[in-house]
Amino acid sequence: MIFKGKGEVMESSDNTCIVETVPHTNEKTGKENRKKERNVSLDLLRGLLMLWVFFDHFAFDVWGVFRYDFTTAAGRNLLSFSLRYWNGLYRKIFHPVVLFLFFALSGLVTVFSKSKLKRAIKMSVYAVLLFLVTFIAEKILNVNCKITIGVLYAFAVCYFAVFLLEKVNTKPWTYLITGIILSVIGLLYIYKINWLSDKLFFLVFDERYFYSGKTADYFPILPYLGYFFIGMFFGKTFYADKKPKIYYSPVAEKILSPITFIGRTSLIWYFVSQGIFVAIIYVLIAAGVL
Repeated sequence: MIFKGKGEVMESSDNTCIVETVPHTNEKTGKENRKKERNVSLDLLRGLLMLWVFFDHFAFDVWGVFRYDFTTAAGRNLLSFSLRYWNGLYRKIFHPVVLFLFFALSGLVTVFSKSKLKRAIKMSVYAVLLFLVTFIAEKILNVNCKITIGVLYAFAVCYFAVFLLEKVNTKPWTYLITGIILSVIGLLYIYKINWLSDKLFFLVFDERYFYSGKTADYFPILPYLGYFFIGMFFGKTFYADKKPKIYYSPVAEKILSPITFIGRTSLIWYFVSQGIFVAIIYVLIAAGVL
């Protein structure tokens, strides 16, 4: 991407990347307009992460939603593959890494947001709406697809926490130290002491709650708030000037556009893709294909 002139930073509608506005003159009217330019690198990284999320969600839908509904050899083979992937070494290694990058990147781009409180309220409203929609869908389809403590819940908490923390201290190291502490607490609970209590499912990740069937998407506060704060540190440190660090040619930007499009609309795709996957699998089972 090539930038000309001196731009100013604006917040994108989904807050998943940075938008720069570059002044240019309209040839017909002679008036100066401001053309939006996106940070392609951040869109690209988010898009690549989302491709992995698509695959992971599809595998979950196969075994978690339709596990007992497959009646053909193809369906049973797909179920077997999904279970092997879900319980395999590949997912055990990459799933925590992708989750860290997903929340850290969201924290990084938050430094360009003008109103964290507004984002927090918006995410809270979206989380409630998503719960209502998935609750109704669960009753109609008779499948476990209700989302209670999902990713929107986690993002709402993250934005509220950033809003409050910025009232006290805005130094980058504050976010790094706080993020590391919260991440360690969350990870220790997951891997070492989650047998102590099953009442903290809203605060820290508890596999017992996830596999109970009470939610189809599970993102409590920890360790994800820690990841978010770590991303805030990198955003405040390396994007203090709110400028892209890597520039792409128009040709490269066009080639990468399918992935960057997913990246800049990642939250929409996060939930739309789940509905698409469930619908496709449901139809194929009903048609006798799976």
